[in-house]
Amino acid sequence: MMIHTHDDRYWNKTEIENRYYNKTDSDNRYSLATHTHIPGDADTLDGLDSTAFAMMIHTHDNIYWNKTEIQNRYYNKIDSDNRYSLATHTHLPGDADTLDGLDSTAFAMAAHTHDDIYWNKTAIASLFYNRSESDARYSQLGHLHSSTYYNKTESDSRYASIAHIHDASEITTGTLDPARLPSSINVPIGSIIAWNKNMAGTPALLDGFVECNGSVINDAASPYNGLNTPNLNGENRFLRGDSTSGDVGGNDVLSLAQRDFDYTTFGSHALGINTIDGIRNGNIDNKPPYYEVVWVMRIK
Repeated sequence: MMIHTHDDRYWNKTEIENRYYNKTDSDNRYSLATHTHIPGDADTLDGLDSTAFAMMIHTHDNIYWNKTEIQNRYYNKIDSDNRYSLATHTHLPGDADTLDGLDSTAFAMAAHTHDDIYWNKTAIASLFYNRSESDARYSQLGHLHSSTYYNKTESDSRYASIAHIHDASEITTGTLDPARLPSSINVPIGSIIAWNKNMAGTPALLDGFVECNGSVINDAASPYNGLNTPNLNGENRFLRGDSTSGDVGGNDVLSLAQRDFDYTTFGSHALGINTIDGIRNGNIDNKPPYYEVVWVMRIK
């Protein structure tokens, strides 16, 4: 400001006068450096011993600034007058080239913005929701979805444990261990079941199963390791129940040789008839209607 002080940085005359003795006061208060004393050593001076007085050669640097320190810290009157304008100074009318050595490009105009580094109100409003908009748009932190989702207890009681879930690739590639199947669909080792091998979309045979084609079982984990599977597929065999397993029987074709047997059909099955010397001989294909499958056996 035009009228200002530096009281926060300097002592004014009154403060200095309150803090220090001037020359006349000092001369009246203290002895000259070249003063003399009456010969003799007194015990006291004006009732005070020597500990009450400062030595002749001493300083007050611990509590006062000396001349050099004051000169280093403050401008004297001449320096101040040369450095600063007087409080009552005036400015010549007109347009200066610089202000404190800086031209106008060093200063911001009175009407300026900081849009390049800050968002203004419009930008903030377009980027963020205010409280009312957020409350209307989002649910509170403590909300529930009880009407839409099952909680943990409901899910645990409704669904099976995750431990029984099998990787989808095991199902599609046929590498699922049958021992990991739920007990409700598991089959015992040694079971022979029908497999629709060539139907479109059928995945590969599960690990632990082999086709019943008479080949040697080569699997150390199987109790049948080194044995042959029954050749059900190679011999086109049906299965028949019994109290024991492993026996075979039956014929592919039923042969007949009867005299005076002049029928061309037997039941609903066609007869192939050959006439030799008046004797009618025939072979009967007695298979019922069928659908071919591949027999597979669980070996482990």
